[in-house]
Order: sequence, then C-alpha cells, then structure tokens
Amino acid sequence: KFETVKSGVIEKASKKIEDARRKIVDENSIIPDFGAQAEQIISTAIEEFSRSAPSTSDDTVASTAYALKLSELETTLDAPLQVLYLRQLALLREQALSSYRSASKASESSDYEAMLAADAQFLRGAESSTRKSSAWTYDSERSHLQNVMNEFAQT
Repeated sequence: KFETVKSGVIEKASKKIEDARRKIVDENSIIPDFGAQAEQIISTAIEEFSRSAPSTSDDTVASTAYALKLSELETTLDAPLQVLYLRQLALLREQALSSYRSASKASESSDYEAMLAADAQFLRGAESSTRKSSAWTYDSERSHLQNVMNEFAQT
C-alpha cells in the first residue's frame, strides 16, 4: 500500500520537476527562487504521502516501512532536483562571468571591483537556488567562477 501511495505522489511531483527542467535545461533560463520551489515540491509530496498512507500507529513493522518509504520518496525527488540545481548553478556562473567581463572592460571599473560584483551576483543567485533542508552546495561552482575570473584578469 505504501508503495502505491509513493508512486502516485512521485508522479504528481514529477510534473512540477519536468516544468523546472524545461525552463532550466531546454530554455537555459534561471528560475529565481528555485531552492524554495524545490523545497515546496518535496514538502508537498511528503505531506501528501503522510495524508494518503495508511495509519501505522500500533504496528512497528508498518511504522518502519512507512519511514523507509518516506525517506525513499525524498531521495527519489531530490535527485532530479539536484541535477537541475547544478545546471542552474552553471547558468548563474556563466551569467556572472558575462557581467564580470563587461564590467572589467569598462574603463572606470577595476578588475577587483568587477570580480567582487560578479561573485556577489553569483552568490545571490546560488543562495536562492539552494534547497535549505538539503545537502546541496555551490562551493565548487563558486570556486570555479573565481578561478576563471582570476585567469581572465591575468591575461
């Protein structure tokens, strides 16, 4: 019974994940509050599973199965969302690099100021893209951005 409920919940959530995939991957668009949207998709799925799954109050075996399915549900939904998150970080990095290149070409702007502005731009986007209750991190993308800007500044 838990598996049937889990499958139905995943099917519903997958439609929302597909909408996000279409925007990020097909359209190369940044979803401004992707982290909150991802959190909402997973929270809604967990709430729906909790409402629809049979009661496990006096049955420890059923309680264990329920907890396992709940964990599987989150993992199943988190994986494709994290892939989209990483793709979005790449888009944010490219956007920040573009801003950096434009700003560093402007004569009144120093390379250092342009780097700080591009890094802050990336940071804002990455923060709003990160699902708060996840292990998602943008450290490596940020480090990559900083390395590319440093290389560009030295040429």
